[in-house]
Amino acid sequence: MVTWHEPLPNLPSTPSPGGLNGVPPLDHAALVLPGSIEDRRWIKVVDWNAPDEERLPKSQVFSVSQDGELLSYVTLSDTFSPVIRIEHAVDGTHVVDVPIDEIDAGTKFLLAGREPHLVYTNGENVRIVAFVNGAAREIDEFPSPHVQSMLPTADPDIVLISDSETATLPVNVTTGEAPEFYQYVPPIFFQVFGGDELPANIVRVNYESKDSSASIVSLIDPATGEVVLQSDPIDQHPLEIISYRTWLRDGGNLALVQLGPDRALVMNATTQEIWEIDAPESEDPLWDFFLSWDGSYLVVESRTTNPETSETDAYIAPLEPNPDWQLIDVPTSGQDAAATPAA
Repeated sequence: MVTWHEPLPNLPSTPSPGGLNGVPPLDHAALVLPGSIEDRRWIKVVDWNAPDEERLPKSQVFSVSQDGELLSYVTLSDTFSPVIRIEHAVDGTHVVDVPIDEIDAGTKFLLAGREPHLVYTNGENVRIVAFVNGAAREIDEFPSPHVQSMLPTADPDIVLISDSETATLPVNVTTGEAPEFYQYVPPIFFQVFGGDELPANIVRVNYESKDSSASIVSLIDPATGEVVLQSDPIDQHPLEIISYRTWLRDGGNLALVQLGPDRALVMNATTQEIWEIDAPESEDPLWDFFLSWDGSYLVVESRTTNPETSETDAYIAPLEPNPDWQLIDVPTSGQDAAATPAA
């Protein structure tokens, strides 16, 4: 689906009630490509975008079900009221319109479930809606005023709702149940970013005990809360650990958890192995750790510029204990982006 950010000509303007700080949403054209150019069709979507100086995010525009059968997007009803429209992705056959109060930066939604449901938020509450005989039926509603993201998992019924930079709530969209609130979770978007599979497991950090400030890092199944793999106690506060990025690969069976500025934890649920990795020896103690999309290689990049080269240093190594780091060239703007060993 491709959107254009110029208002459509000869279309009625969006009524002003649907906007934050008095900024009205805008009508846009969207091109739907359901598998081929020949089957293309146009729809009208509505999104909200704050003035640049406010530096606030745009509202979400569309969502597609995991099986690719259904498309949902924000638009206007025949009476010009904001709705989330759900239709068959291929031919546009209408399924249901779900009325929403307004369109603003807090508008987020996701199609999920073995029997598709819509999960959406207006910035104050999260609602779960089922589709019954062409009508929307609300299954559950609960307060969650600061939703950052909604992400699917390997279990179609489980959605990860991140309501801050530190917490995540797994929700079963079919039953409306939330097994447990996870207070300390590394940013969930970065956990799944760059992977080619939906996660069956995610990383969670807990206190070792009520009387300890040490942490336990766990790979857990968000559908059941089952601990798949767990670290020994780490002498760091959970908030310190989750302030760094965590990467998931292999459907959540492999995790790279950065613990500090120069070390990371590797967790492999398939082999039930856990080990720590140190960044290369250097005068620079500040590093960012990255994991290749297939989980085979680890890259570390310095956070500061090398005064001799005016570039940042970066190293690559196979993902294994005691890695053999090799210095690589980090391309600047206009260079080939492929990482190659330095001469």
